[in-house]
Amino acid sequence: MHRRLPRISFKRRRGSVLVVAFGIVIALVILIAGINTMLQNQISQADESEHIAIAKLQSQYLAEMGLNQVMYAANVNPDAQYSGTNDAFTVPAYGSGKGQTYDFKQDVALVRNMSGGAASCTIQRLAPQPDGPLFQVVATLVTDAGTFHKTIDFGAKKMPGTGEQWVLSSYTVVQ
Repeated sequence: MHRRLPRISFKRRRGSVLVVAFGIVIALVILIAGINTMLQNQISQADESEHIAIAKLQSQYLAEMGLNQVMYAANVNPDAQYSGTNDAFTVPAYGSGKGQTYDFKQDVALVRNMSGGAASCTIQRLAPQPDGPLFQVVATLVTDAGTFHKTIDFGAKKMPGTGEQWVLSSYTVVQ
């Protein structure tokens, strides 16, 4: 006794297989498009983060350029004496926002060819110290990635045994 299995007809299900296959293809296309968009966003953010990191580093270098400019100006005439408010430095004023500003745009590769880019340092003399003058250099770097500031406080004094050259006596990165 053989039992016969019922015969299955695929005629009614053929259309549903096509719909399911089409749905799977659509889902894969949407998934691939989403992954592509996500990867593009990640690459864009990584590129922006790199520009920000470079700008922060260059703002540090910019502050160092301003510091070097002041030390160079001081050592053009190393025989000048520091006497409280009159010294060998060309930074004229005390107080916030006053002082000598140097434009270094042509020396900073990140902003050299940028129309709105800027690279400058403002150097001001702070209240005199017993060891010599105390200065503050504020570097400002304006790029496409934003505006970056770096502030360094530094002191200078005459160093015996070096031909009486002015040298750094203190150095503090404020921000």
